[in-house]
Amino acid sequence: MVDVSVSHKVDTYADVLVGGEIVEQGVPISDGSVTSDAQAQVRGQAKISVPDPSYAPLLVSDRLSVGGAELQVYRTVNDTAFPLGVFRIDLSEVDDTGDALTTGVTAYDRSQAVNRARLETTKVIAAGTNYVDAIVELVQEAVPWVEVVSSATTRTTPQIVLDGQSERWTECVRIAEAIGFVCYFDQLGRLNVHPEPTTAGAAVRTIGDGPGGVLVKAGLRWSVEGVHNAVIATGDGDAGPFYGAAYDLDPTSVTYYLGTFGQAPRFYSSEFFTSDAQAVEAAQGILERYLGVPRSVTFDMVPDPALAAGNVVRIERETLGIVENHLIDRITIPLTPEGVASAATRTQVLT
Repeated sequence: MVDVSVSHKVDTYADVLVGGEIVEQGVPISDGSVTSDAQAQVRGQAKISVPDPSYAPLLVSDRLSVGGAELQVYRTVNDTAFPLGVFRIDLSEVDDTGDALTTGVTAYDRSQAVNRARLETTKVIAAGTNYVDAIVELVQEAVPWVEVVSSATTRTTPQIVLDGQSERWTECVRIAEAIGFVCYFDQLGRLNVHPEPTTAGAAVRTIGDGPGGVLVKAGLRWSVEGVHNAVIATGDGDAGPFYGAAYDLDPTSVTYYLGTFGQAPRFYSSEFFTSDAQAVEAAQGILERYLGVPRSVTFDMVPDPALAAGNVVRIERETLGIVENHLIDRITIPLTPEGVASAATRTQVLT
């Protein structure tokens, strides 16, 4: 990871991909941003402005039209190019000022394209299919050239029957959640299927102020919205019903189930369970997301194009009394040299 706390040269551009293959390199970008949001079903969004009139999509077959092309967007730091994501073009707008044509493009990561390819007929996923394999199959039927980066699991599905007209990506998210996993597309456009991230992971960057710091400003927020100290998981799989529960039973925890915080259960149901043990495992995995009271930090920083939603970062802000690991929930990287990045993070305070 490069040091963005010192003076550096910035450039932004995009490559055009069709069917996963580069057909045009170095499309100039004059303005815009890329947002990565771990709480959104479609995690990545790019909004860019292309000043070169030769790229203006005047025909549906043109490079920046909506005929299926994707943009691999880059922000460079000195001579190092950092990919910010692969985004399918959903909207192209040409602004004619009389002197020049400028193209504005709105594009979304590949999960949008997967969801758009809704199931035409009922799809049956056979009992005994590995959970990750089931997700990969649903995705690659829609976008065959997608590469996959996944964690291993030995969990296998019951028979899953997906109705015709179902949204593929919505079903992928549901299948992943049944085993405590998340699925998303990363900065290289690869399908990732992994366990839910936690702040226990190693921080990829320290974000602080003072000498060598990159923090511009920050704010702190506490909320009990969405806080749960128990998860009740049920399911009606092939041999169900199945039941599992998990509770915060640590008397020193601020969200102790039998303490002054009070009881705040979350109820979760999935037809993908195959045993009580799996329901318990899912309940425990989901509870991990909610243990403790969430402390969120919003901040502006010198843009670091290597960061994305889901990364663990260490926040150091003396005036807020914060020196701890946080998960990035949302981050927006500007596509101009003078812009600042904005982000929101969270951590769970247990005591």
